[in-house]
Amino acid sequence: MLLKIKNKSRFVTVSFLLASLVTVSSASAEDAGMDFSFTVQDCTANAATWSPQIQNDGLTVYPGSENNEITAETGFANGPPCGANSMEVNGSVASTLEITGGEMWTLSSDCVFGSCTASEDLVSVSGYYDVPSDAVGVYSGRLTLTWTPSP
Repeated sequence: MLLKIKNKSRFVTVSFLLASLVTVSSASAEDAGMDFSFTVQDCTANAATWSPQIQNDGLTVYPGSENNEITAETGFANGPPCGANSMEVNGSVASTLEITGGEMWTLSSDCVFGSCTASEDLVSVSGYYDVPSDAVGVYSGRLTLTWTPSP
């Protein structure tokens, strides 16, 4: 025998509520945790490089001669790309020229105080010197290049 229900709307509401709880409980959530791994490339191994070398060592010059030139090839080379990191030559190059000996030399160079922009296009850097009129003999010098890459 069927039960007599006094408030049919309350019965319908409760029935729907119970039906939804049964549906929710039968569709319980399940986790699916999946492990993974990846490698981060070491970009310092792909960095830009340089290999400067003097090109015209052992020159013979004359007393009183002006604008004698000593040249170093920079040997700049871009590194291969490394993800979003640019491995191109960048920053600045500074150069200084020194001549050893007791004479007064007039000296200059291309990249004074870091005035040259470093790039693969900067193929060479030169230093220039005037020889005093009373200088005779063997002298030595040093052309120093300093590359300061941008961070």
